Amino acid sequence: MLRSRHVQRTLEDLRPYLAPLIVLLLVSLLAIPITLIVPLPIKILVDSVLGSQSLPRYLTIVVGSQVSKGFAIWLAISMLLGTAVLTWLLNLVNVWYSSKVGNRMTLDVRARLFRQMQRLSIAYHDTMGAADSAYRTLRNR
Repeated sequence: MLRSRHVQRTLEDLRPYLAPLIVLLLVSLLAIPITLIVPLPIKILVDSVLGSQSLPRYLTIVVGSQVSKGFAIWLAISMLLGTAVLTWLLNLVNVWYSSKVGNRMTLDVRARLFRQMQRLSIAYHDTMGAADSAYRTLRNR
């Protein structure tokens, strides 16, 4: 019972941040397809440049069926650089946005705590102490 109340209260506190948390989830999920692309340039280099196989069918739709080995090397290198840049950008957005959301959440909790402590009298703070006030404010919200 006590844990369910804490979980319910935590979910209530997170409700204003639902949209930013979903955005963070989507940004994190975007990393999956980019990570899955990473082995493809190595396959192109091994199979099409060093070996005698043609490009995979899904790539021939985009670049054509007859490509030179030089173009295959250029394609593999550009795919490697593209995935590296996209991974870096996704990590940058993820770190920036999660810091922004986390700092906003912290600021809101501190403001709520400060407002509650301002409502209490000075005599209460003198007799009970600041730590007791903070504990009771967060517990009895």
